[in-house]
Amino acid sequence: MNAVVIDTLRFANRLKDVGFDPSHAEGMACALGGELARSMLTRRDLDEFKVVVDARFHAIDSRFEGIDGKFEGIDAWFDAINARFESIDARFESIDARFESIDARFESIESRIDGLTQDHVIERADDSIAHPAT
Repeated sequence: MNAVVIDTLRFANRLKDVGFDPSHAEGMACALGGELARSMLTRRDLDEFKVVVDARFHAIDSRFEGIDGKFEGIDAWFDAINARFESIDARFESIDARFESIDARFESIESRIDGLTQDHVIERADDSIAHPAT
């Protein structure tokens, strides 16, 4: 960035050349030069600003490091919860397998009962035929 520099003597002379009163031209050149000098940034101003900005960025970086640590803790917490759910899922799978085994046993018992009931009905029919009721 280039600084704006004005030659106040040349500025005053140009004003005089176009008809300004010499005292007015010199006064205007002096006032303009003073205003420009007052509003210009110096190297020291920039260095001081850099220190402030660097300190703020450092503070922001520190805050982000703290937030990152919190997220790591949250991630670990979710990992623990996921592990617990996986353990619960495995237990449910084991329970499901046990229920399937029990269901198979019940089906076996039902078919045996059905077989016994049919045998019992046949025996009663045989008894009825062999000993008719009078």
